Amino acid sequence: MSKITQPHGLPSNPTEWETYVGPTAKDPGNYPDSYTPYIEVGLRGEGAGDFNPGPFGVYQGKCGGWMVSECDDWVGYWDGETFLGDGIEIQDLDDKHGLQASGGRSELDYDVLLSTPDTVDSIPSPYPWYPSPKGAYGSWNNHGLWFDRDGVDKWQATSWGNSGENAGRINTGGIYTIEILYHAIDANGNGDKTDDGLGVMFAKVNGVQQGFYTSWVSGPPQYYPVGLSFNGDMEHLQVFAGSWAGDPSGWNYGMVYLSDISVTGYAGTSDPLVADFTYSPDPVFTGELVQFTDASHGGMDPYSYAWDFQNDGVTDSTEQNPTHTFTVPGTYTVKLKVTPFRCVPKTVTKTLTVSCPAYLDVIKFYDANANGENDDGMEITGWPVDIEGTIYYTPVTLKLAPGTYTVSESLSGTWMSTTPKSVEVVLVCDDEETVSFGNLCLGAGGGMTPGYWSNKNGEKTFTTVIGTGDALSALVDLNLWKYNKKTGVATEFNPTSYKQVKDWLLARDAVDMRYQLSASLAAMQLNVLADFVDGNAIVYAGPALGFVSIDDLMTAADTALWDSTSTRDTLEQFHDALDDANNNYNFVQPEPCEF
Repeated sequence: MSKITQPHGLPSNPTEWETYVGPTAKDPGNYPDSYTPYIEVGLRGEGAGDFNPGPFGVYQGKCGGWMVSECDDWVGYWDGETFLGDGIEIQDLDDKHGLQASGGRSELDYDVLLSTPDTVDSIPSPYPWYPSPKGAYGSWNNHGLWFDRDGVDKWQATSWGNSGENAGRINTGGIYTIEILYHAIDANGNGDKTDDGLGVMFAKVNGVQQGFYTSWVSGPPQYYPVGLSFNGDMEHLQVFAGSWAGDPSGWNYGMVYLSDISVTGYAGTSDPLVADFTYSPDPVFTGELVQFTDASHGGMDPYSYAWDFQNDGVTDSTEQNPTHTFTVPGTYTVKLKVTPFRCVPKTVTKTLTVSCPAYLDVIKFYDANANGENDDGMEITGWPVDIEGTIYYTPVTLKLAPGTYTVSESLSGTWMSTTPKSVEVVLVCDDEETVSFGNLCLGAGGGMTPGYWSNKNGEKTFTTVIGTGDALSALVDLNLWKYNKKTGVATEFNPTSYKQVKDWLLARDAVDMRYQLSASLAAMQLNVLADFVDGNAIVYAGPALGFVSIDDLMTAADTALWDSTSTRDTLEQFHDALDDANNNYNFVQPEPCEF
């Protein structure tokens, strides 16, 4: 054969085997006419969910072949919960070893000679109760397959063929060496043995090939050796072993032991059938066409598909990649059954939540006037926002299931927010909500520092652009202070010349915060008078003061200088804001900066 898996999870010693294949009750409802405990060793399809995967009564079975060793004492039938023997002491057909395939096939189905393993012969069954076709070499009227399992059957000594060179077939004390040879066959004659999913098997028991007798002889059977064909993807078969033994009331057939399981030949890695599918879109909404896509792999093609979208047992589609529309919200169990060319079908089930749609829009606007309102008409595109852990880029429009969603943004550099950076939104069916993030960026606004106003360039602007008189008058109108380090006393500063202003600016320090704030305020007043700075320009004045115009900032700072109760912290906040403006750090820019 072409490829099989290594022994799959089999115990390694007799003690483990005893636990593995110990007696378990066989459901008599499956076999109403007889009770037959047995063991099986052989190959079957990977992932077969049943010890003897069906369907029953199907010629060549469906998924592998094996040796079955039946160990029943007599033929009988079940009457309700009671087993009744037939009362006739004749040699049984049950105490035997024989080849079998899924579906409970028997010696009627032997249909291949070892001399021609690629030829499978079958003829219609003469028994109306047995499915057609049956094998060309099998028969109910011989016992060439029969082997006494317990060594005490009184009919064994007179059984056909159990003499002479065939004496090895009898009375072995219930210990048997079973050897099974498998072939992949070219049933369709195209020269390829891998595309038919069909194989044959031959067995030796205690070194003797199985065969059939058609008349009494003391020697090999007339049909010898013969074997059984079976269906099965030969690329994906696994070694298995186990028992179906019974212990109904009053009966006890004891334990079955298996040991020394080995595999020779080409044992390769396999790719068993795995059923799987995907669907889109996700999430799923009512009235929306959902595309289901088969994602199964492994096994043997061609495959057939059965989709059940309602979990009601009704096949809704046999297409490989169907579409479906759900009209009612709810939770749906979608099931896909994939049947390969040979062997065991596989099923995958997934749960889909179908919701009525709700809509969420997220925009980002540039807030040049820093009022938190989208009244400037400047939207920002391509800015990342986070919606429940997923990043989207503005503007965003999403169709979502009803629920509560957290929408947030992050900022960097000189960008600032004028609205909350994280918003919780509650969506209901057919609702549409919009989240708007307001932002601005900071930069230059034309400010000049006290150092500028104390140098020659500043002096020229002071005396010629503003005019000395106007400049001095504006400064005198402010509540400016100076500080004498020698005396430690602060007094009001009302300059009468540019030189006084220059010396006062150069001598400033932070020992007295009123002096430091006065210098920053005076420099900004001169910036506005010289038209370097627009008094209506907005700056960010820190967390306590927020966004404020230059004119309002200067007025508030002047008031703080006049108020004798102003704390150093208050004065320092105004100084920092004016100092940042003089240094062109905190002006709200009229248009978005790069990001």
